[in-house]
Amino acid sequence: MQVKHTSLKDKMNAFLGKQALIRFRFQDPYESWSRAYSGFRIIGKDGTTAMPALVQLMKSGERTQRRLVFSSLRLIEVDQKSLLPVVLPLLADSDACLRINAEVTLCQCCPEQGEKLRLFARYPHLRPVAVKTADAGTAVAN
Repeated sequence: MQVKHTSLKDKMNAFLGKQALIRFRFQDPYESWSRAYSGFRIIGKDGTTAMPALVQLMKSGERTQRRLVFSSLRLIEVDQKSLLPVVLPLLADSDACLRINAEVTLCQCCPEQGEKLRLFARYPHLRPVAVKTADAGTAVAN
């Protein structure tokens, strides 16, 4: 996920593509990010050790990279305590897609926080449904 996109790499790849002698090509960052995301889909919760690096990548990087990093964080399924410091700042992010993903994440993973921020007014279909249980009274189910 740490591969950066640069116009120099694009120009070099365009140049290299016009000749047949040198077979080397610079790695496309979008392909690398996609592979990393697929890896997190496979390892799931076992990817928790990568969380600090992913959080750092959320602070910098281009839009597509940040979106894939956030999606990868969701795949890791970290606990609420670890997730909130990452998600809350995204509610004021300049990227509308990340803001919406952060709101939906809060509704799904941290419903108490979603209730505090009144996010269920915007996403009523994500509100947890109260279910009666035989022994304990009321429990929450999605």
